[in-house]
Amino acid sequence: MTKCECEPFQKCLCEKSETEIEKDIIEYLESITHCMAYKTSTKGRKIGKQRVKATKKEKPGKSDIVCCYDGLYIAIEVKSKDGTQQKNQEDFEKEVTAAGGEYWLVRSLEEVIIKLEGK
Repeated sequence: MTKCECEPFQKCLCEKSETEIEKDIIEYLESITHCMAYKTSTKGRKIGKQRVKATKKEKPGKSDIVCCYDGLYIAIEVKSKDGTQQKNQEDFEKEVTAAGGEYWLVRSLEEVIIKLEGK
């Protein structure tokens, strides 16, 4: 990875937000044969101009992206450079792996590409 050329002591303009990283990952996964992926709603949804909280039926801590690659279920949690996993996300990770799926905590599209190349 090339070194950032942003000025010292200013916010790095090269760092992407979680939303930007998620978009990059979805776009990449959708381009792959034998792969299906979609973004999950983790904060509720909008009805008109009003935001509605997630329902109790929804799984707490669910991953940002759900992917099925060549028959393998992969839950992808996207974090920014300094983002950390919450307790309910750790619990979700344990459930996914106990059920035979994979759970990836990633900070970039590059990490997803590397993990998929290992499959």
